[in-house]
Amino acid sequence: MTRTLQRIFHFLILSSAFVLITAQREAETLLNWKNSLNFPTLPSWTLNSSSSPCNWTGIRCNGEGSIIEINLENSGLDGTLDRFDSSSFPNLSSLNLNLNNLVGDIPSGIGNATKLISLDLSSNNFTNQIPPEIGNLKELQVLRLYNNSLTGPIPHQLSNLQKLWLLDLTANYLRDPDPVQFKGMASLTELRLYYILLEAVPAFIAECPNLIFLDLSDNLITGQIPMPLLSRLKRLEFLNLTKNSVEGPLSTNIGNFRNLRHLRLGMNKLNGTIPYEIGLLSNLEVLELHENGFDGPMPSSVGNLRMLRNLNLKLSGLNSSIPEELGLCSNLTYLELSSNSLIGALPLSMASLTQIREFGISDNKLSGNIHPSLLSNWSELLNGKLPPELGNIKSLEELDLSENDLQGTLPLSITGLRNLNLFYVASNNFSGSIPEDFGPDFLRNATFSYNNFSGKLPPGICNGGKLIYLAANRNNLVGPIPSSLRNCTGLTRVRLEQNLLDGDISNAFGMYPNLEYIDLGDNRLSGMLSSNWGQCTILSNFRIAGNMMSGNIPPELGNLTELQNLDLSGNQLIGKIPIELFSSSKLNRFNLSNNQLSGHIPEEVGMLSRLQYLDFSQNNLSGRIPEELGDCQALIFLDLSNNRLNGTMPYQIGNLVALQIVRKAYTSSWSYRPRTGFSNGPRIVMCTGKSHIPANDASSLQRTFGKKKPTCPCTYPPPHAAKSDEHA
Repeated sequence: MTRTLQRIFHFLILSSAFVLITAQREAETLLNWKNSLNFPTLPSWTLNSSSSPCNWTGIRCNGEGSIIEINLENSGLDGTLDRFDSSSFPNLSSLNLNLNNLVGDIPSGIGNATKLISLDLSSNNFTNQIPPEIGNLKELQVLRLYNNSLTGPIPHQLSNLQKLWLLDLTANYLRDPDPVQFKGMASLTELRLYYILLEAVPAFIAECPNLIFLDLSDNLITGQIPMPLLSRLKRLEFLNLTKNSVEGPLSTNIGNFRNLRHLRLGMNKLNGTIPYEIGLLSNLEVLELHENGFDGPMPSSVGNLRMLRNLNLKLSGLNSSIPEELGLCSNLTYLELSSNSLIGALPLSMASLTQIREFGISDNKLSGNIHPSLLSNWSELLNGKLPPELGNIKSLEELDLSENDLQGTLPLSITGLRNLNLFYVASNNFSGSIPEDFGPDFLRNATFSYNNFSGKLPPGICNGGKLIYLAANRNNLVGPIPSSLRNCTGLTRVRLEQNLLDGDISNAFGMYPNLEYIDLGDNRLSGMLSSNWGQCTILSNFRIAGNMMSGNIPPELGNLTELQNLDLSGNQLIGKIPIELFSSSKLNRFNLSNNQLSGHIPEEVGMLSRLQYLDFSQNNLSGRIPEELGDCQALIFLDLSNNRLNGTMPYQIGNLVALQIVRKAYTSSWSYRPRTGFSNGPRIVMCTGKSHIPANDASSLQRTFGKKKPTCPCTYPPPHAAKSDEHA
């Protein structure tokens, strides 16, 4: 028994000593290699009493303190691997030196790190041949050597790596492997050999039954596509032979590859017709046959490819009409048919391609009309700049380019489109000025919204007097409102908010009996509100918030019986709130905040039975809150803060069962005496300004609104129902 314990004790001592020796050797090897590099790097790599290699940058150890992973990707390493002794790392399973500036040979000693599972030496400047000793790494599953300057044939010893599932040798100067000695690799699922010097499809892939991803693009491969060889790859999903010299017809057997999702055969010398059997590839997402020598039609069977997202048939020799069935490929986002001999009209079925983002059809022999539903359904399709030749279409009456990715400036030539009655360029990335002379005689609808336009609105935008809809909101426009707008008495909607417009608008507008909506908010406009606005009797939205308007609110606004949103906030308006405003029974939003209004809140406020949002905050209003507010049964948001109001909050407000948010200001003369009616009343009380709630009222608040006393001050956004008409 004693001898057994002694043996165990000796074994533990020896094991511990071995672990310590291994760790020390690993550290010394790393430091030796670090010192061979050209520039100081890896400052944490140093031996001292408090440092362990397991704490060094890029190093990970196992529980015994032995290094199992070295990850120095993109670490600025400059040098060679000559003094990197792989045999010093008996437990190393992962080595990643990707994206550095390592040069010279890959050392043959790399084959001594026999526990490696992943080896990544890509994106360096390694030269000469791949060492065949890598074939000794029988546990290797991932090998990445792409983007170096490696030469010679692909060593057949790599086929000894029977656990390898990913092999990437892309972007080197490697030649074909020995077709006799290079064996199949049963575990291989992803093979990337593009942009090297292959002259044939490697024969060994026929013995890679689990291959899913095969990329042999940008090589020197000639001859026909070896269908008998490829047909053994039953699981293949990705096949890329782009940019080779593959020739001959595309076999009808292509339809047997039912798992294919990507088929990329562009930039070759394929000829004949595109086989009808291509339509059997029902899982196909990407089909590229561009820049080949096909002759004949686009097969109607393409309509069976319902998963298709990208279709590139540019310069492929097509000489038929576009099949109606193409419209069944409703997931298409990229469609390139340029530089063929396509004839006929664009089929109306293509209006179903609502996901299209890029569409090329130039340099064909198409004819006929473009149905309006085609363009109206293809949102976000166009990008780039508008060509000046656009101005040559003198008879053009409608131009809608909205919701694309167009940029640059509007060409001056658009001023020659005198027959335009509709001009939409909203929601793009246009910049610069709108051409000064733009103002077609028959223009009825114009939108410039949601761009980056600067400069002034064209002074003659309404010279024809027919404009009914003008929107230029959310730009950087400056200067005055064009005086020609006074001529457009048929205006129904005007949106110029969120610009930098300035000038006195006291007399800038005329009489607009059909005006339904106007928003001039968030500009730098000044002057007084004209009483003429009271003659726009069907106006439902009137917003001039966030400007520098002064003077009194004209009582004539009370004539706007259809008004639903009145927002004059953020100006310099003075005087009393006209009682006439409260005759607009359809008013839903009423905002006079941030002005210099004085006097009492008219008791007529109770007449606004549909009112949901009321904000009179930040004024000089005085007196009591009218109890008639309790008649505004639809009220959701109420803000009377930062005024000079006094007295008690009317208990009638407790009857407002829809009320969610109350902002109110107290002075020392205020008291708050909720009655039982508040049990269904406001759920959020916001106390702003100087607040004083007597102790007995605080306890009432606690009983009314819950267990916690309201905290002052509080800030909450207005409810969703009170948001502005963002997209009107």
